[in-house]
Amino acid sequence: MNVGESVIRTQLEQRGFTVLRGGWPDFLALKDGHGLGVEVKGYGDSLSRTQRAMGRALGELGLPVLVVRSWEDRENDEVERLLASSAPCDLETAWRRIRSVA
Repeated sequence: MNVGESVIRTQLEQRGFTVLRGGWPDFLALKDGHGLGVEVKGYGDSLSRTQRAMGRALGELGLPVLVVRSWEDRENDEVERLLASSAPCDLETAWRRIRSVA
């Protein structure tokens, strides 16, 4: 983390934000205004503590995270079902909100 990032993180934390940096899913899949995080793990691998924390945080925001080992590993319609259950993703509105706080 560089100095500028460290200052911003400290300021956010002082304002009561929980700041997560690592643990992002491998992919963010977007379709028809909905999103889904996809984490690909090899056989024998497990989620790290930071990945579990990020998955919980994204889930609370309405963005489910699917952990798969291979495409065949997932249920046939699980991806579509999770996308349909996710909160609508309006990235332009989210970005405007972020910029208005900054």
